[in-house]
Amino acid sequence: MALERPTAADGKPIYRPGSAPRGLATSKQLADRGLKPGGRPVAYLDMGTVDAALFDERNVMPHDADGIRIEMDRATVEALHAALYGFGEHIAAGAPLPDFSPEDNSRLGKVIEDLWWHLRHQR
Repeated sequence: MALERPTAADGKPIYRPGSAPRGLATSKQLADRGLKPGGRPVAYLDMGTVDAALFDERNVMPHDADGIRIEMDRATVEALHAALYGFGEHIAAGAPLPDFSPEDNSRLGKVIEDLWWHLRHQR
């Protein structure tokens, strides 16, 4: 019977120091290299009383960058484009806002959630 890896409340894995897979780093480790996370944590490092967030080193940006990066799949980009275009049309010409499918509503809600998370955590 294999032992299960402990997980955080958000379902992400928790690693002991020295056991995290290559390619993951804490925000401090990234900052020491002049970088900052470009996304949400993908795992945590058990530091005793507090867990340190681990970020994917493939999704980083220069520490002095004043930007926010999020990754989206093609369907989400298309839904976001339709929403922004529809809002622009509504404002410019008074056209009605487009109707969105439940899937597109969910995708766009996730984009807004990600943007809000970045605005609160990456200052």
